[in-house]
Amino acid sequence: MVDESFDVITRDANPEEVQAALRDHKVARGIGDHIEGASLYNPSDPLLDAVNTAIAVGSPLLVTGEPGTGKTQVAFWVARMLGMKGAPYMLPVHSETRSRDLLYTFDRVSWFHAHRAAKVRSKRHRFIQPGPLAQAYQYQQEVDGALQESRACVLIDEIDKAPRDFPNDLLHALDQHQFQVPEWDKPGQPVPPWSASRPKQPPIIIITSNSERRLPEAFLRRCIFHHIAFDPEMVKKAVDARVQADIFGALEADFIQQAIARFLEVRKREPELRKRPATAELLVWLHVLQASGVTKIERIAAEVPLGRLPQLGCLIKDRDDLEQLG
Repeated sequence: MVDESFDVITRDANPEEVQAALRDHKVARGIGDHIEGASLYNPSDPLLDAVNTAIAVGSPLLVTGEPGTGKTQVAFWVARMLGMKGAPYMLPVHSETRSRDLLYTFDRVSWFHAHRAAKVRSKRHRFIQPGPLAQAYQYQQEVDGALQESRACVLIDEIDKAPRDFPNDLLHALDQHQFQVPEWDKPGQPVPPWSASRPKQPPIIIITSNSERRLPEAFLRRCIFHHIAFDPEMVKKAVDARVQADIFGALEADFIQQAIARFLEVRKREPELRKRPATAELLVWLHVLQASGVTKIERIAAEVPLGRLPQLGCLIKDRDDLEQLG
């Protein structure tokens, strides 16, 4: 049976009906929500060992792997295990990200306007805000009714998208957990308290990379490394966790096993495929099959050509790959 919330836009619907349907529409549970996903995450033993190693030596953990294997989810899982409420402190990296964005921000424009309006030298420290790493230095948790300094988690997501000098500019901050703020001019305090010295509980820093380009040797030296290799058994565990959480309640066990088998069959079409689907694509595919009412095993049976699998756009994201599947 098709979920009524799936068919939001139909051929005969008018804009008013679509808007009404959208107001009641909810995104499938567990899709795009890393915080909820953290409760369902099941790390492998080597990954768990890498996390504990990073904690033991106070080094960042660099996690690589193909897109969709759960690299970002690692940080949310660590944050949950640390007792943090919500997401870790995050820096989503893009082509214009600077190292300072992780440490602090200085609103130079607002400072300049305030300086001109007052016609006196405005204090620059009033326009400085701590970044994700500095906020992690200040993180506190309530223990026995009192706030105490605690370890937080920081996520630097997709560092390979940053400008070339970004990793090297962070070497001292990531290694020694301290940095300088040249704009700080508060009387009686030469540097802000969150940059002056190593915190008693240094944050656990998770760095993800899709390996689109090689990172500097000096940066790699300071990291603990773990690569999330695609593992069919881990895929099955990810699906089982959602089955136990009743996320795939409309799908029979045999149907789910067959869907996993067809998904793995698609992945085996290497090197023909330019973009192989990973665990994330499988989970989305199962969600959409359930929502669209495709719950009969005959629809995804072994006899069905790969190119005719229902909702194939959830698994294949390239036109040439679609042609390869027929």
